[in-house]
Amino acid sequence: MAYFTGKNDFASGNQITHTVLNQITDNLRLSADSITSSFSLSGGQLSLSGLSITSSLIADDAIITAKLPNSTSTTDGVTYAKIQFVSSSAKVLGRKSSGSGVIEELTIDTLLTDVSTNDDTVASAKAIGAMYGSNNAIVPAAVGATTDYSRLPNGLIFKMGTVSAAAATSTTITFDSTLAFTTIYSIQVTAEQDTTAQAASVKTIAGDRTTFDASHANGVTNLHYLAIGR
Repeated sequence: MAYFTGKNDFASGNQITHTVLNQITDNLRLSADSITSSFSLSGGQLSLSGLSITSSLIADDAIITAKLPNSTSTTDGVTYAKIQFVSSSAKVLGRKSSGSGVIEELTIDTLLTDVSTNDDTVASAKAIGAMYGSNNAIVPAAVGATTDYSRLPNGLIFKMGTVSAAAATSTTITFDSTLAFTTIYSIQVTAEQDTTAQAASVKTIAGDRTTFDASHANGVTNLHYLAIGR
């Protein structure tokens, strides 16, 4: 069995010269009978014969991350299709465990109904909108010099303001009507007078909770009030 082919036309009496040696090395080739049927030989070049390198032929440590190029655009790198499937819908990838480590699945919470101290979900825009959206937002969004009401997301309403006291000893104060009270928990009234400290108190609250009467001493200039309800 010949494993190599090359110059083989030596005759008796030929001399070995540098030219002959160069011819031997220049023409040295693998012979066809020195390889298996898995390969083909053409012009001294070895190639796979209609086969491919399968995963079983690749060593476990043959490919390392250092040999993989970094992604440089949206058209190269590992594609989404090559990434492991997530286990179900409503999942995002992140990490809730302490410290660095393997990527984990986090559940997307669309309702925020099961929030607990051990909660590891991610709130969706839908859930946040449902809790703090237009129906439950802090109203108004900004407080100015003339703001006379405010509502918290939990439905608690504050109404406040300053009114001029009547000349008599009772003044009717009308709440802002933007947000109606269904229940009033508390009303605090403070009297303002330039010379002498005066007390003021709630006298009566209207049945529809739109106004209340404040009692105060004669001569009080202004009344400051804060009502809390829902």
